[in-house]
Amino acid sequence: MMGLYAFTEFKTLSFDAKSGDLEDATSPLGSVWADTIKTYVEYEHIASVSWGVIHDSSRVKLIIDWSTQEAFLAFETSTEFRTLKNAWDGIISISSQPILYDYHWPKSGFHSPPHEGYGPIAILTFKFPPDYDPNSISQDVDHGIPETRGEGTSIPRTNRRLWNDALWHLWLRHFVDKVSPNELWLEAWSVDKQISVEMNTLPGPIFCASFLSRSVEVANKVLEEQKTKLPMSFLLSTATGGLQVEFAHMRRFNEGWLGSVTRTRPDPPEWFQLWRERVDGNMPRGDVVHEYYDKQLRDKNVLETKSETDSLNKRDEPQNTSTVDSANPHGFTLHGLPSRPHQE
Repeated sequence: MMGLYAFTEFKTLSFDAKSGDLEDATSPLGSVWADTIKTYVEYEHIASVSWGVIHDSSRVKLIIDWSTQEAFLAFETSTEFRTLKNAWDGIISISSQPILYDYHWPKSGFHSPPHEGYGPIAILTFKFPPDYDPNSISQDVDHGIPETRGEGTSIPRTNRRLWNDALWHLWLRHFVDKVSPNELWLEAWSVDKQISVEMNTLPGPIFCASFLSRSVEVANKVLEEQKTKLPMSFLLSTATGGLQVEFAHMRRFNEGWLGSVTRTRPDPPEWFQLWRERVDGNMPRGDVVHEYYDKQLRDKNVLETKSETDSLNKRDEPQNTSTVDSANPHGFTLHGLPSRPHQE
């Protein structure tokens, strides 16, 4: 059964750093990238879009939540996508085959842009051999992996269940707090080939786990320490296609296109900006709200006073007089608009 979206597409793209900056729309690279993100964000059958430069590389991760399979297929053959690919020529290219994942969470990616005090998102991609079936019953009883639900070991467990149990123990024992500042992590298996053969021609199943990390160095250190120990050793021995670890500060677009590849949210309300300016946010929020509305009231009174003054001044202005033009006795201007009639 599919998740909240039909599926989520992970694209990995390479870019030519000599052509500019992805975030600078005035550069050739930035202009093309802005058109790319805008096209995806504004496509009506896409629920959300995330992107981020992969740490220490000239590659970018693009994550797209598709509402339907039909919309995905239609876009792949659309004029919009052909135009994008033509614009990419020589600047952006697809560095690896896109992967389609079946997520069961409200979102498939995190929002962790750079310069906001967060570490990058860690993306762990486990690759399995062609004959691995996540839904088949595991041949071994437990592989030394405790059951995460209830006591003891349930027999039999599917490969999918056994894998998830192992990852869960790894996460709780070694990643929460030490590697990640919170307990939230996201996981998904690649789309079943039986559901969509034409969209997923990968050699074998793929599993993706992602979480907010404290830093690249801390995450890599723990992964290296755990690779020969359970449950990490079981995960690596099962995913014989290898493990790929990537880090990226991701920007997630949920509010539509706001004019920039770095702008994912509308401007905050004025009172919030005022609060941020008050002693780095140490001023109580309630006081800030009162100050904001006091300012609004003062501004309103100033405008009303100015309006009344303008009205009085206008009333006291002397009336302009002019003589009646014998050729224009009805008081019409050359533009055909009525002018002020002569007053005795």
